[in-house]
Amino acid sequence: MAFEIEPYVGVGSVELGMTREEVRTAVGAQARPVANRGSDPPADFFVDLGMRVDYRAPGLCTFVEFGGPISPTFQEQTLLQRPYEETLAWFEPRDPDLLVDEAGLRSPRFGIALYAPAAQKQPSDPVEGVAIFERGYYEQDESERKQRMQKIAQRYRVKTKA
Repeated sequence: MAFEIEPYVGVGSVELGMTREEVRTAVGAQARPVANRGSDPPADFFVDLGMRVDYRAPGLCTFVEFGGPISPTFQEQTLLQRPYEETLAWFEPRDPDLLVDEAGLRSPRFGIALYAPAAQKQPSDPVEGVAIFERGYYEQDESERKQRMQKIAQRYRVKTKA
């Protein structure tokens, strides 16, 4: 299955706004429910694909992230495991509102976030996570967003140490 990102629509056969059952059917792989933040519904983790899907009440897809082995593409560009500095250079002219921080970037224009834990210190290191999100996803309470980013960072640190 190809996982091409369509901004603010979805990735592959998974569309933002789908129900959990629709996502599971579209993916066609075994999902493991995992606890999510606060009162949000549990997420689905598709272990064999390295894909996590988060849901918002009442159980609609709001965020999809990849950590490998499946690698989504965008405008024919592979994003996962590509050197962060190359990926940043590719995004910069395409999104004038690009948000860059110590752990990667977020493109408000395309609804894509990249996780690269050493982005500032080791820009040649690869992108370790690619996510898509629905409009308004990052406009939630700032403290909740920080907690979520910390959890994502912790999840990748644990994965890379194993």
